[in-house]
Amino acid sequence: MFERFPPKLLQCRLQRIGRVWAGLQAFADDFAFIITDNTREGLRKLSKLALDKFKEWADKNKLHVSMEKSSYVLFSKLVRGPTIKWGNQSINRKNHLKYLGVTIDHKLSWLPHVIEQGKIAMDQYQHLCRIAGKTWGINKNIRRILYKTVIERTLCHGAAAWRHNMTSRLQKKLDSIQRLFLLYITGAYRTIPTAALQVVTGLQPLHLQIQQEATYARVARARSSSNFFTVIFSPTDYERKSSRIHIHSPPPIFFSTIKFHFQKIA
Repeated sequence: MFERFPPKLLQCRLQRIGRVWAGLQAFADDFAFIITDNTREGLRKLSKLALDKFKEWADKNKLHVSMEKSSYVLFSKLVRGPTIKWGNQSINRKNHLKYLGVTIDHKLSWLPHVIEQGKIAMDQYQHLCRIAGKTWGINKNIRRILYKTVIERTLCHGAAAWRHNMTSRLQKKLDSIQRLFLLYITGAYRTIPTAALQVVTGLQPLHLQIQQEATYARVARARSSSNFFTVIFSPTDYERKSSRIHIHSPPPIFFSTIKFHFQKIA
């Protein structure tokens, strides 16, 4: 279940009892509850427990939750979902919702996400056409750079979350989206096959690019093993990225002074 609330950064686990689980993940002004249980009634009770606890915290800190922007999605074969409430107000159930730019549907097919990102990429493409025109102002190399730095970044957003379910339907949709931009880069006839356009431009198919970036994110950032086709990548085989510059802590007397001033102001 997913909702939104005013700016506050949270990340905590609310409760875990046996196989049932209620968790809270939040970033900036978005937060998501993840509730798991085997029955409709179990979902309702656990959701109420988690939301009541969070509502108590929100009321205490005078934070308002927008119910118009709040909704939940059910990942289950249950025909009838649980009744989820925030206080006395019911939260609407939807087939898909967006969290941190990733559209999550109730079937976890990720097709709505690809379609949505394709629309955003097409809008960006049309803006570029209006700025520079289709045949003048930007040469082929610059158009390719714009595709790699703008369009491809949009289409690959959240790849680490959904690349594992790369179905043939998703691949076809990604190919159809990429084809439009390949035609724009090359200026070729529309009868040219997509594979030929990818060879001419030196751009690999989107589904391969997405799986490549997801593998990198899992290995380099999450430090977990991942496989790319038949190749297994382990984080122990690669150097860890350098961390931030370490700043030495000031003398203890400095902290004592700051603490004293804070207490005095309070």
